Amino acid sequence: MTPSNRIPILTALVALLLVTGLAAQQKRNSAGASGAPGSNVPSEVASLRDDWVNHWNARELAPLLETYAPDAVLLPPDGQLVSGRDAISKYWRHAMEGDARTLSLHPVSGDSSGDFAYESGHLTYVAPGSVRSETGSSIDTQRGTTRHVTGSYLVVLRRGTGGKWRIVQHAFTEAFLKSMVEEKHPRAHPMMVPEER
Repeated sequence: MTPSNRIPILTALVALLLVTGLAAQQKRNSAGASGAPGSNVPSEVASLRDDWVNHWNARELAPLLETYAPDAVLLPPDGQLVSGRDAISKYWRHAMEGDARTLSLHPVSGDSSGDFAYESGHLTYVAPGSVRSETGSSIDTQRGTTRHVTGSYLVVLRRGTGGKWRIVQHAFTEAFLKSMVEEKHPRAHPMMVPEER
């Protein structure tokens, strides 16, 4: 092979190495931006959860809403479907004006794949106590007493622009306390009555 024949081959090899290197760099950059290797998804999700709880307990509605994506869906225990940040704002505003609650979340499991993650766990909160009214047909809040409520939660998160995680699906349940179930339904099947903790 003559020196003049080697020049096109060397040029092609250099070009191939450059293209391969640039492609690998681009792949690394996009992986880091989408939450694959190089990011710490569990700590980012934990930080969002802690922010949510802190804003709820401080009754800070505006920053709490920032933890949700604009198209988020909330699925509360009463079975309604609350779609979009405006509707979620109305739901939480009403809830914040009601019972004074101190909420704690206790994560049990979670995982992530690309731009999506989920976390589920137990919730506990303290709310004003309740007693049956004189007519016996309703339950009213009793000043100076508290009741402890347990339940479960599930959040699905999506990484958006700027790499920030936002809640896109949020479901939660509240377990009936044994005393409340027995008071409302004295003949309730024992297997359907959660044990008090």
